[in-house]
Amino acid sequence: MRSMVWGIIAVALSGVVAGAMGLESESLIGGVLIVHAPPGITYSIDPPEEGWCQHYLDSYAITASEEQNARIDATQPETGSVWYVLGAWQFAKEFCGVEFGFGSYESEIYIFDDHGPCYPEAGMELPTAGWPGPNEGTQVVPSGAGDHWSGNYVPIYYFTGYAYGSQGQIPLSFKPSGVNFGGFANCEAVPTKWEAACFGAMGINTAGIECHPEPPPLEYACCLRPAEDEGGAECQVLTQEACNNSGGEWQEGIDMCCPNPCPTWWACCVDNDCYFLTEEDCTSMSGTWYPGPRFGGAGGYLCEYTCEELGDLRACCLQDVCFLVWEDECTSQGATWHADWTTCDPNPCSRVCCVEDVCFLAWEGECTDALGQWHPEWNSCDPNPCEPAVHVCCVGAVCSLITQEECTTMGGTWYIDGDSCDPNPCEPAPVRVCCMGDSCSLVMEIECTNLQGTWHPDWTTCDPNPCDTPVKRVTWSRIKALYR
Repeated sequence: MRSMVWGIIAVALSGVVAGAMGLESESLIGGVLIVHAPPGITYSIDPPEEGWCQHYLDSYAITASEEQNARIDATQPETGSVWYVLGAWQFAKEFCGVEFGFGSYESEIYIFDDHGPCYPEAGMELPTAGWPGPNEGTQVVPSGAGDHWSGNYVPIYYFTGYAYGSQGQIPLSFKPSGVNFGGFANCEAVPTKWEAACFGAMGINTAGIECHPEPPPLEYACCLRPAEDEGGAECQVLTQEACNNSGGEWQEGIDMCCPNPCPTWWACCVDNDCYFLTEEDCTSMSGTWYPGPRFGGAGGYLCEYTCEELGDLRACCLQDVCFLVWEDECTSQGATWHADWTTCDPNPCSRVCCVEDVCFLAWEGECTDALGQWHPEWNSCDPNPCEPAVHVCCVGAVCSLITQEECTTMGGTWYIDGDSCDPNPCEPAPVRVCCMGDSCSLVMEIECTNLQGTWHPDWTTCDPNPCDTPVKRVTWSRIKALYR
């Protein structure tokens, strides 16, 4: 029954939404239904010319929950009164539907004289047969094009009637309609509904129940496991409770899904078995993950393929864009297949291109056209790998950090292992023995290192040659003695 009623409401809302397309999709979480009998308002059998709803807005509207009055006292044997149901939040809202009812109460404590919706302009009501009365309810929507409630502490419904000497409460509640619901609907073509966080109660000759809007539960991105036949990353903005109930991981502090903060799920091959996993989980199982990308923006691969088939995927370069596909699929697109490249992360199709000492990232053909040298093993220009290497150059005792070409031009000696001029390695230094095999030279340490020799700082002469392997003289008698 309830679904049918909301179907009718949706049809009514279609005209409203058509004129309200400028409205953002409103979250109505945390809304409360307040009962309020404005102090000082005077009941009369004949309503004011502007109607009870506008009368409230003109003279008795409240702007804070502390101003609500949830009590009517019968000061005479028969006391007439006017009271309202208000929709309230912590902040102003725009909404296009309300549903509520009364819970159980003794009907003789209050006799209704008049009642009706407070439409923004015009609208439609779908009450139960005994409304207003105990365990009855109603449903209200505006019907004008572009019409909707807007604001806070908004009057939704009014009641007039008589209180007598009996005590009791008239509690707001769900509208009894199969699956009970009480709350608000936004202005989408298919309305999204939020249950009221609190239902007030009008006290007759006793205290009623007040409702005070509270901050709604925080909503942040929730990462959910996508369907195995879809893959990718599924993100919804939910409360922590809703996220936990859905089996997701709540991303506290991230209040949107664009850009998507959630990990993607694709095929993962462990040995020869295929699993549907995130990259982190796949790596923890020592598996191979297949995130694509594929041609046509199709994302990664699913376990509809065998691990043997997935193992044949390689990087395919369509200029500087990389795809992970099979060879025939790559060549059919006029792209270049690289049998040795098994991943597109980092992008192997856009690599360092050196035009002399200028570095930029390019695909191979673009680099060739620029008369550059393509370096597929380098993927960054910071620091610039195209600049010639600089090392120590000694021109006499003067040290410079320059290229080998510049050092040769200056008539200096370039030391590929020297990277600093502090302390100055070119200043005269003691010469000591440098052994290169059995060959002995007296040179400085830096020269010995450059010659790939072994420097001996404690040896000062090559005569006799300390680098020679010494031969010890022994007698024949000594040798025979070793075997006695």
